[in-house]
Amino acid sequence: MSTSLPQSFDEAIQQAQLAVRLALKDGRTRLQVEIQSTR
Repeated sequence: MSTSLPQSFDEAIQQAQLAVRLALKDGRTRLQVEIQSTR
């Protein structure tokens, strides 16, 4: 248990960071599209 915990924890952190980056990219592109469509 103690040996597998760090690996799964690191993997969870990496997955969370990836999810956040993807969400930020998606949010930025959506904002850009909305701004372009309103202009």
